[in-house]
Amino acid sequence: MLVKTKGKRSGVRELVSYVLRPSKILNKEGQSMILTRNIASKTEKGYTKTFLENAASRKYKRRDMLQCHSTVIGFHTLDHAKITPEILRQVAWKYCSLRSNGEKGIPFLAVAHFSDSIHLHVIEGSCNSKQLANRQDKQSYIEIRRELTEYIRERWPELEHSTQKDIRKEVKVITKTKELPYKNRRTLSEKDKMKQDFERCYSESHTPKELISAIEAAGYTLYERNGRIQGAYGPTTGLKHRIGKFISSERLETLQRNEEIEIKLVQELESIRAGNSRTRDSKDLDNEMEIEREADNYDGDNEEVELEDNEAEEPNEIDHENEGEFTDNEDEDEEYIP
Repeated sequence: MLVKTKGKRSGVRELVSYVLRPSKILNKEGQSMILTRNIASKTEKGYTKTFLENAASRKYKRRDMLQCHSTVIGFHTLDHAKITPEILRQVAWKYCSLRSNGEKGIPFLAVAHFSDSIHLHVIEGSCNSKQLANRQDKQSYIEIRRELTEYIRERWPELEHSTQKDIRKEVKVITKTKELPYKNRRTLSEKDKMKQDFERCYSESHTPKELISAIEAAGYTLYERNGRIQGAYGPTTGLKHRIGKFISSERLETLQRNEEIEIKLVQELESIRAGNSRTRDSKDLDNEMEIEREADNYDGDNEEVELEDNEAEEPNEIDHENEGEFTDNEDEDEEYIP
C-alpha cells in the first residue's frame, strides 16, 4: 500500500479543484466517493475557504507555514477489481481517525479517483481546535501506514496484494547523530585542553576559592558577571568559557558544601577558644578576690605575736653578751689576785 503525504504552503484552491475534477472521481458505474469531516460546506469554494480559514486561525503564525496537507493512498493494480466505493469510504474514515490522533477540529476532505489507478486523495487542515499546528514526525507516519495496512488486512483479506509487505518502505528510522569534527590525536583543541586543566584543578581543590586559585595558577584569565566569577578566557581564541561547561553544577555544589563545613568548624573552634579564655580570666578574678578577702580579714594579733617572739629572743642575745663579759672579768680578777 502506498501512503504519501506532502505539505502545501500555497495553491490550496488549485489542489481542491484538481481533487474534485469530474473526470477523476467517477467510476464505470458513474459512482463517486466524497467524504468530508469538520467541513460544513458542500462546494469547491467552500472547501477552499475552510482550509484557508483553518490555516489563518493558527496561534503561532509564520510566513512559510503550511496551509494544508495532501495525502495519497494507493492500492495495488491487481486489487482494483475488488475495490468498491464503500471500501474506499471505510479506509478514508480510518485514515482520518488515525491522522487526527484524537485532536478535534481538523478538517478533512477525502475523494476517490477511479481513472487510470484507484487511489484516495485526502486533504487535511494544518491546524486543530487548539489553534496549534497539525504536525506529525516521520515515525508517526510509518505507524499510521502500518495500522492502516493491518486494518485493511483484517477487514478485506481479499485485498492481499495491497496489504503485502513492502520491503522498500518497511525501513527502520535511524536517528542521525551529529558528527563530531575530526580531531588530531597529537594535538588537542582549546576546549579539550581547558577541560583537562579544569578537571585537574578540581581534583586538587577542596573549596571554590581553592578551585579559582588553581585555575589562575594554571595560567587562565577569569572573567566576572554581576560581581561573580563565571569562567575563563580561552588562551588562544580569547573566547569565554563558563566553568559550568567543564565542571557540573553538582560537583561545584560539593565544593560549596565543603567550604560551609570549614567555616562552621572554624567558628566552633573560635568559640571553644573564647570559652577557655573566659575560664582563665574567671580563675584569675577568683584568685584576686580571695587575696582581697584575706586582706580585709587581717588584724593586729599576728603582729603582736611576732613582736613578743622578737622580744623573747632579744634578752637571750643580751645575756649571751653579758655572760661573755662576765667571763672575761673573772679571768682578769683571777690574774690580779696574788
